[in-house]
Amino acid sequence: MQKFISKLLRDFLSGAEDALIGADDPAALHAMRIKGKPLRYAMELVQPFLKKGFNTHYLEIKTMIEELGFIHDNDVACLALRRFDKELYFFNAATTENRLPRTILINARKNLEIERQNHLEKVRGTLMNWRARHFPETISDLLAHARWRRKAAQENNLTKAINFE
Repeated sequence: MQKFISKLLRDFLSGAEDALIGADDPAALHAMRIKGKPLRYAMELVQPFLKKGFNTHYLEIKTMIEELGFIHDNDVACLALRRFDKELYFFNAATTENRLPRTILINARKNLEIERQNHLEKVRGTLMNWRARHFPETISDLLAHARWRRKAAQENNLTKAINFE
């Protein structure tokens, strides 16, 4: 499991530089998020069986992927607002009466862009923190020297026995 999670972590972090350099490239950030999901799920599977130190790292990965998800949601919402604003612009240009204000759409998009920037700064800060703390190596070490929780392992064996596995 150590090698598997370490590989998933390397794959996830391989997109970090591209995602941060091209921070205005939603595709790079979304690709990083997609690569992080298998890592999160693998860590989630082993997390109940490992001691607390691993749980902290799992929660950091989970939070990072959630932040990337917020960024993606904002990117999608901003794109939809831009399209709708463009349609509204053409509608207003084609009529002299009953023009609709675009201000609400423009303000909503600006607020989403600010929110996106805040999430992006959290992602950047976390990645810099991970680099300083040698985060991938720490996770590998935790897995290599893992002390599995005996109770959780016993519960898992009990579940297998009940399910006749």
